[in-house]
Amino acid sequence: MDAGLAAVTGAAVGSLATIGASLAAGWFQREGALIASRAEHRRERNGVREVAYRDLITSGGKLVKFLDDLAIPTFSEYSGEPLTRPTIPLATVFDDDFYEELSVLENAVTSAFVEVSLLGPKAVAKCGEEFEASVQQVCMLTGWVSITLMENAPGDADDVLRQIRGGTNDAKKHLAVFTESARDFLDDDGLRKVPSR
Repeated sequence: MDAGLAAVTGAAVGSLATIGASLAAGWFQREGALIASRAEHRRERNGVREVAYRDLITSGGKLVKFLDDLAIPTFSEYSGEPLTRPTIPLATVFDDDFYEELSVLENAVTSAFVEVSLLGPKAVAKCGEEFEASVQQVCMLTGWVSITLMENAPGDADDVLRQIRGGTNDAKKHLAVFTESARDFLDDDGLRKVPSR
């Protein structure tokens, strides 16, 4: 009888262990599938984000370079007289072609920013928002140049040109911060905490 009881108990324990092992194996397999699924989702999502970040960096870089290449000396830098007209009239620089190209570049930045803001994450989108706002500000300032030229107020144009330079430098700084933030996010492998800005 003891041998029979031991055999039945052994069989029961063996079957319970087998059931437990199969449940554990199923649970581990399910967790492994979830981890693989999350990793694939993250890889696909980061691919889309990388394209959006690249578009904003590229379009932003083109716009900043376009404004940087202006390198228009202010009226007072042409001579010691603040009201002396430059040898190259600003109206020939800030003409319809200039504003048309600026508009195309500005629209590209805005379009790329919309993508970044939708894809996130919040920290990267915030840096993109600050860059896009600085671009909008400097583009608005270029409109003031044409207004001051129409009003024939070179002293005011001087001030606006200085502001355009400052705005362009701010946009460069914001673009650098966005680029760093995007790089940090894309480099995150999930094993370390990326500082939020």
